[in-house]
Amino acid sequence: MKATIKIDSSRFNAALAKFARYSKKDGQELIFDQAKLLVQKVIEITPPATGKANAAARKRGEAAISADLARIFSPATPEFVNRFIAFNGGRVLQEDFRHRGAAALGFVYTRALERSEMEEWHKARRTSSGRVRSIDRDTAVGAAEKKAGAVNRRRAASITTGLRTGDLRALDIGLVTKADYKWFENRQKGRVGLLAGGWNRAALTLGAKVPDWIRRQGTARGTVTIELGESRMRIFIANDVEYADHVKDFERRVQQATDLQARAMERRVEHYLAQLGAKSGF
Repeated sequence: MKATIKIDSSRFNAALAKFARYSKKDGQELIFDQAKLLVQKVIEITPPATGKANAAARKRGEAAISADLARIFSPATPEFVNRFIAFNGGRVLQEDFRHRGAAALGFVYTRALERSEMEEWHKARRTSSGRVRSIDRDTAVGAAEKKAGAVNRRRAASITTGLRTGDLRALDIGLVTKADYKWFENRQKGRVGLLAGGWNRAALTLGAKVPDWIRRQGTARGTVTIELGESRMRIFIANDVEYADHVKDFERRVQQATDLQARAMERRVEHYLAQLGAKSGF
């Protein structure tokens, strides 16, 4: 589905209208230029980028993927995986999950996975934002109790009240060979830049610069529509990455990029007027 976010473009539109009065470019060329610069700014703040879509941003994205996979997979030697299957009489180990002194909430599973099953295992444990849920198995022990080296049972009981049976899937572990884990990790790291790749169609159409690690995601996950009229021109840009509108602060980031580009136009107008005033002796 398309990302649905609300952006206040009034400042951008006002700055563009004022900038147009002093620019030597015609209206359509000016709108194209500013739309291109806006798309570049949006790409620069789309996760994992936080201001620059550079190598450091790519590495942050790859580190997040490694952290996610470590929560739901356990890599081992082929011999260990085979012993696990033989010992359990099958590929699945089912265990009760309970807090101290409480009845079992349900079951958690360790499953020996084939390579072909890893994608579905990963997908089933991702949230709407695209990340894997992070739940501490030892939720019965709070930070203060851990630090003190003791457990206050009454305090522990209050800490566990938010954990529900539906949360237990996040505690399941997929047992895989080290070779399969490395293959899958590299495959997922190749998806870093997927969210920003939702802007690729607009960037390509408008001539915006896009880093290679984002460009590689292709143009299928976004759209750009240009409407030309006798007296105006409108450009519609959409990011169609399915989880885009669930990413934390995504709307705020796009708004920030819009306002930054508006401010850039405002500064250029201010500079031009200052130069004009200096030439006039004011």
